[in-house]
Amino acid sequence: MSKDTRAKIGIFSLTLLSMAALGITPSIALIMQAFPQSSATEVQQLTAIPNLMAIIVAVIFSLIANKVPRKVVAVCGPLCIGVGGLLPTFVNGGMGLLLACSGVVGMGVGLISNITQVLITELISPEKRQATMAQNVIFVNVGAIFMTMVGGMLAAGGWRQNYLV
Repeated sequence: MSKDTRAKIGIFSLTLLSMAALGITPSIALIMQAFPQSSATEVQQLTAIPNLMAIIVAVIFSLIANKVPRKVVAVCGPLCIGVGGLLPTFVNGGMGLLLACSGVVGMGVGLISNITQVLITELISPEKRQATMAQNVIFVNVGAIFMTMVGGMLAAGGWRQNYLV
């Protein structure tokens, strides 16, 4: 297996997680029912906060990109998504916890979105870079489809199960 192929497998694996925030979209109505004291706007922030955090992390990443090892960023992104995504399944902390976990997922998404581009530039040979970036977009969309479909299937068992996606 060539160096480029090994790098692509790692990069595309990370990229599949870049739309992790979409996973809970099928449960928005169920979450509204579970938290009647929360406004619809507050519940809908569960899908907006990850995007906001991804932007903030992108700005921070641009400032520290040359100071933090790539492997640390590549591990921290999925770790944030895992912790922020799974915690609501097992801990009953109310809407505040759900919003905080959405922020943690967004941090992970922000790290992944940035590090994959850096890794493509640094690890893929120049003649294969453009094609790899196009393939990366495919994996972003495959990840979005996967997160939404599996999230919908899990939501059939309740909003907490949806967080297993």
